[in-house]
Amino acid sequence: MAEGEEDFSKLALDDRLVHKSWKARQSAYDELAREFRIADPKDTAYFQRFQDNIKGMLSDSNQIALESGVAAVLEFVTVAEMAVRGKSVITPLVVDKCLASTRANTKARALDILLMLVEIDNADLVVECLIAGFAHKTPKNVAACVTALREVISAYGIPLVPFKPIVKALPKIFDHRDNTVRAEGTALALELYRWIGQALMGSLNDLKPVQLKELSALFEQEQGGRPAPKRYRRVDAPKAAAAEAAAAGGGPADAVEQEEPVDDLQFFDPVNVLDKLPKNFYTEIASAKWQERRDALNGLLEIANTPKIEDGRYGELLNVLAKKIADANIVVAVLAAQCIGCLAKGLRSAFAQYRNIASLASFLYRTAL
Repeated sequence: MAEGEEDFSKLALDDRLVHKSWKARQSAYDELAREFRIADPKDTAYFQRFQDNIKGMLSDSNQIALESGVAAVLEFVTVAEMAVRGKSVITPLVVDKCLASTRANTKARALDILLMLVEIDNADLVVECLIAGFAHKTPKNVAACVTALREVISAYGIPLVPFKPIVKALPKIFDHRDNTVRAEGTALALELYRWIGQALMGSLNDLKPVQLKELSALFEQEQGGRPAPKRYRRVDAPKAAAAEAAAAGGGPADAVEQEEPVDDLQFFDPVNVLDKLPKNFYTEIASAKWQERRDALNGLLEIANTPKIEDGRYGELLNVLAKKIADANIVVAVLAAQCIGCLAKGLRSAFAQYRNIASLASFLYRTAL
């Protein structure tokens, strides 16, 4: 110890945690990190003793002390079984106070805390807080949140990480005035595309044409298929480890529950076709002019040509379409058949209730030909 420097080693840990000297606080944080690392994960009483100090560790005004505080909190969330109880306090503080630090260790450990919070619980709150960080006034904080979000997706994958709120927030990132934020947004969009593919494209319509063109070019270069998660939640880890062992020949494959194939439709929002129909649709489709009937069906086809359609009362619409299959104009008849096909594909099992109408339409179509 340098001459004249105050010796804090004789002070109690609790006193050092709230001491006015950052060196005292740092020594307390370092000590706690060591203690947390070897503590009994089930010793709830021990960890609860320091739960009220977490806020101070993650918001210390001194950057050197903050680095030690973040390291201590990382040990806390890694070891303590009760750490999940403090996620509502820990997550926003990490995002707001630590993630954009100029100190590399602080920044790296802050990200590790967020990843660990997903591991011990789920990604919902982490994603929510990171998206909230997009509204920060300082560009470096926004960029840090975008980068962290990409890292969370890369680590745990989709659908474990809820992607819909992220996709909805993308236009805000691409509208940001800061080049770094937009660059990180491009990397985030690319990571999303790796997981959900073309389902992402429909959510990018609000981007500028130049941005959309650049992203499309990047997406076309992705040929590797859907990636695999690098990390798992603790509750999922045993199953994942068993599956990996079986795949590597370390155990009988039939002893491992096979993962269900990923349904790409989960990445699409259902479209309410009925609500999107123009008010004059039924008037136009009954028009004496075949061009107006054609235009009405073209409009419906554009709406219904979507992977997922929201269930509803489609009986009236399908009855009209079935009749139009026998239309005197072959263009109108073909369009009507195509519309029924799109509705059947988008509604999937919900279309079964209309099978009689579909059978009639098929009969009329064959007769017309």
